[in-house]
Amino acid sequence: MHKINVLIDNKRYWIKEFPCLENFTRLQMKKFFSEIKFLSSVKLELTILFTSGKRVKELNKKFRNKNTDTDVLSFPSMSKDFYKSRIKLKELYLGDIALSYDYIKKKSVNFNLYTREMMAHGFLHLIGYDHNNKKNHSIMIKKQLDLLTL
Repeated sequence: MHKINVLIDNKRYWIKEFPCLENFTRLQMKKFFSEIKFLSSVKLELTILFTSGKRVKELNKKFRNKNTDTDVLSFPSMSKDFYKSRIKLKELYLGDIALSYDYIKKKSVNFNLYTREMMAHGFLHLIGYDHNNKKNHSIMIKKQLDLLTL
């Protein structure tokens, strides 16, 4: 069984916008896991932190040297190259995702939908996807849209 760790800072803000956030997150991530065929035989784990813009800004500054808030940050446990070869592990900690309440609230028309999009986006970064050039951006966005149709 996969393990999804859900941490919610500023709980009253997140839960006000998204009352079933914890259960919804676990359900969505399990769906995302099931779509990634090359990981189908691996027991997966990840952590998702739902937090404030201030906290995401701190994380962004500390790990990316960018002193700004953003919607989602991903901290993969493995390099992108790791996913290019056959995975022989039985268990794999994918990494961490942090989502900013303030950024999502400010930028979204539909808070729940945008949160779900950023969960998918962060998940894809954990498994080696990137949008560092036009080709990779297209590939990643297509995969993100595939995940969101589940």
